[in-house]
Amino acid sequence: YLLHDVQNTELVYLAQRDKVAKYKMEALVKSQMSALVAATIMEYNGMCIDKGYILKRALELAIEIKECETLLSSFVDAWIPHNYGTWQWSSPKDVSAYLFGAHYKVKEKHLVGKYKNGKDKYKTVETPYSVTGTISMSSPSGFGAELNKLGYWTTDNVVLKNIGNKFTETILKLRMLSKQRETYFINMHDLTFPDGHIHANLNMCSTKTGRLSCNEPNIQNQTVEGGIKDAYVSRWGNDGVYRDWE
Repeated sequence: YLLHDVQNTELVYLAQRDKVAKYKMEALVKSQMSALVAATIMEYNGMCIDKGYILKRALELAIEIKECETLLSSFVDAWIPHNYGTWQWSSPKDVSAYLFGAHYKVKEKHLVGKYKNGKDKYKTVETPYSVTGTISMSSPSGFGAELNKLGYWTTDNVVLKNIGNKFTETILKLRMLSKQRETYFINMHDLTFPDGHIHANLNMCSTKTGRLSCNEPNIQNQTVEGGIKDAYVSRWGNDGVYRDWE
């Protein structure tokens, strides 16, 4: 199997070599091979990461998230019907129910008779219920919401910003904090190698335009959001750090 792989690779190389010579592309190919060597060296060396800083920021964000969740509970606990079930801020359906109301079903046991031995006989049925939302408006579309295929109103960031009350502001903050913690800090912590470095993938042939791209993580387009760029440090200590992200 390996032998055929090597043979096929040679055939591809020979065919490409002939085309390169035919179209006089030797200089371009040589420059790209030099770039490939550079990218390989950069992948191997990686970017030094301050894991202590990552864990500290992840904990700080977790505390902020908990504070927001506690505040949301103070809103929802006074509204939620006893049989609604578990309300979750991360569920667009639950957020929609709180804001605009909803129809929902609950599985309940109903007494339908008795067995021959005299014991009560029950049947589980789905009972429909309705809950009124907290927004006093005839149509949620006035806030930019749309009724989706699942039967509830959309609650994207634009809708929440249009409503603009304390509840929606807290949801927006939670979404931002959760994204920062999970996408940036937790994800970076999980991608850090035992040597304390991020060895991201630098891709030479992934884009249609031929430009270099990067993933796991995309350190080419690292955001300043949440202070994540401060996690990148110099392997030579503070004397080698340049942090003028603004």
